[in-house]
Amino acid sequence: MASTDGNFIRQYKLLIGTTTKTSNSGSFNSTVDLDSKLGSSKNSQNMRVIDDLQIKATIKKDNNKEPNKSQISVYNLSDDTVGYINKNIRNNVAVALAVGYRDAGTLDVIFKGTVQWVSDTFNGVDRVTTLHCVDGGINLSLARSSRSYPKGTKVKDIINGLVTDLGATTGNVTVDSSQTISSACAMSGSTSFYLNHICNGIDHNFSIQDGSVFITPRSKMFSNRSAYISADSGLIGSPQPFHNDIKPTQSVTKSSTKAKKPTDGVKFKCEVNGSILPEKTVWLKSKDYNSGFKVVSVTHNIDYEGNVFTTDVESVAVSAYIQS
Repeated sequence: MASTDGNFIRQYKLLIGTTTKTSNSGSFNSTVDLDSKLGSSKNSQNMRVIDDLQIKATIKKDNNKEPNKSQISVYNLSDDTVGYINKNIRNNVAVALAVGYRDAGTLDVIFKGTVQWVSDTFNGVDRVTTLHCVDGGINLSLARSSRSYPKGTKVKDIINGLVTDLGATTGNVTVDSSQTISSACAMSGSTSFYLNHICNGIDHNFSIQDGSVFITPRSKMFSNRSAYISADSGLIGSPQPFHNDIKPTQSVTKSSTKAKKPTDGVKFKCEVNGSILPEKTVWLKSKDYNSGFKVVSVTHNIDYEGNVFTTDVESVAVSAYIQS
């Protein structure tokens, strides 16, 4: 049980519940936003609420097309809750994890997704139930598109149509391209395949973050920052240089300006911060840095009883900004 001791100034809420409906035809409803129910404190027929058991979690996010995968281990879950998860596992049990300070009154969501599989083991007197989760996995694997477009259609319009087919909410879709297609095209198949193919062609990143679609130019970042990180606002230790290789999306020659090159950036650790997401901009202020960076990857590490609530960030320096 949680203690009111000073060591437990943090709090969390883990919601496990309302399943995402699917059908044999592959059509589906988008994942229910469990974070809209963060005010709930009691179990119900379609949801289990956990906020006082020991949990350990590793939440990983990056900006590529593959679904983000995370692990959430809960200690000494009841037979009822474990049974609920196992009973509904084939129906894509939805999960939301949020964290915050006890006195703040608000919680920041650090993960939304579905349970892919469960391991349930005993370690001495402790029962450890680990939820292996994916973010957007249903949308990426099941969504299908059947569309056709005439010559001259804007690439932006095609992307917006495919995002609709994906069935996820829109986080930020910024297509920095005035390109049009040079010939008519028809699509019939995996929505995520077509989105990734088109985004690669115009040098944009496509990913799903906490159930929402992000499509942004690889060489630009948002002018608005999602977080300001300094020693006074949660920075832990000293930031370190980080080098990220930009991989060409098209065939290149030795003289090509698109050839692979390193991009300077920075990696740092801070107190857990749910507003930091891949593709967003963070402002970092330290002894050696005072600038904005584009986030490439985020890892949240949670150990409730160990009082570990941290976020590791890898980011790159980008000189151009997305015009809002």
